[in-house]
Amino acid sequence: MLGEEKRGPRLEGAMARFMSSNHSARVIALSATIANVEEFGDWLHACVIQSDWRPVPLKEEVFLEKDDREIVERVIADIKRGSQVLVFVNTKRGAASFARKISAQLRMESEGLNVLAEKVDIGVDDLVEIVRCGVAYNNSWLHQEQRRAIEDSFRNRALKVICCTPTLAMGVSLPAKVVLIRNYKFFTFGRGNRADAVILGKAGFWSCRSA
Repeated sequence: MLGEEKRGPRLEGAMARFMSSNHSARVIALSATIANVEEFGDWLHACVIQSDWRPVPLKEEVFLEKDDREIVERVIADIKRGSQVLVFVNTKRGAASFARKISAQLRMESEGLNVLAEKVDIGVDDLVEIVRCGVAYNNSWLHQEQRRAIEDSFRNRALKVICCTPTLAMGVSLPAKVVLIRNYKFFTFGRGNRADAVILGKAGFWSCRSA
């Protein structure tokens, strides 16, 4: 949050005021992606403890696919191996479009998906048909209740794929074994590689043996 354009300065100011009036307070700051950890530690007058340990090993790969068809085939293959997949796309419209492409190739039926379809049905788009195939998109077009139903269904492993924008990476933990970043450029308000690290870190939920 400190690196964000709007919330960062407010949080920094609040922390500075808190520390100036509470000298004996104990402050613990946690981050998996902060780059200037020593500088941050000096600001907090803190002891810096660093570790590269991760409960689930993370494997990063680069795929030079020619078109979306090959990416969709890779997603389908991962699902057949028992994985759940998060696909990050750089726009809301792109996330919805890519979900449609995957759903056209992935035909899954279950009572859990039927229940989810009823929860997300507001009669304005084709999300219901996509969901019945085991795929969904998650962006700000959806109501909070729809997003919550989609995320819960993914946690329950009924839903296999969520196509989303990078905003889903902030503060939401989902049991994805595979994270696929379709677009290598995102509008991230100057966060740079930190945003990419947060997205990649979504692979390997604690219940997954590897990512």
